Amino acid sequence: MRRLFITANLFVLALLASCKPQVAEAASLPMTVMATELPAASTDSVRYALAWRVVADANGAASGYLDSVFAGGALVHARSTTAAADTFSIARPAAGQSVALVARVRAVRRGLASAPASLAWTYTSPDAAPPAPDSLKADTIAVRLTFTPAAVTVAVGDSVRLHVTGWNAAGDTIALASVGWTNNTADSARVVPITGAPDAWIVGVTGR
Repeated sequence: MRRLFITANLFVLALLASCKPQVAEAASLPMTVMATELPAASTDSVRYALAWRVVADANGAASGYLDSVFAGGALVHARSTTAAADTFSIARPAAGQSVALVARVRAVRRGLASAPASLAWTYTSPDAAPPAPDSLKADTIAVRLTFTPAAVTVAVGDSVRLHVTGWNAAGDTIALASVGWTNNTADSARVVPITGAPDAWIVGVTGR
């Protein structure tokens, strides 16, 4: 009777040992993740190759991997693979704009997943200055000037404003930024240009 009791106790202990909870064996697998930009099939997308290196521990190598990619915080790619590599594409940002990318890879072994190995980088869409103009051309514009009043008599000490109007070949008035003045009667009148306008004051000096 004593032998049967001992045998039963040993059987119960063996059963309890077989029901011991599993530990996350894959959690100790170290990984290094790398990303390489690939030629894209479209100008609207950016394509990358992900690769990672895993060092096996005492419990063996990983049997598979779970990789995911986030662009600007949003999940854009997720895949389960047995190879230590994957590819993914994202929409290309507008010229000169950037997007933050994060890749995470977990190693899987016997149904257990490791802590993620992460890689973060930023993609900036190329930008460039616009092309230079093909050519430059300067045209000569024929301008006709009229003065108002067309003729004036100025008494000594008085002044008259002379207004200038510019006309193009089509007969349309044009804006005049400035007009240069010369005076061939300095002994009897003086010309005073008006700042900010093409006009001038005619000032009588003598009675000649």
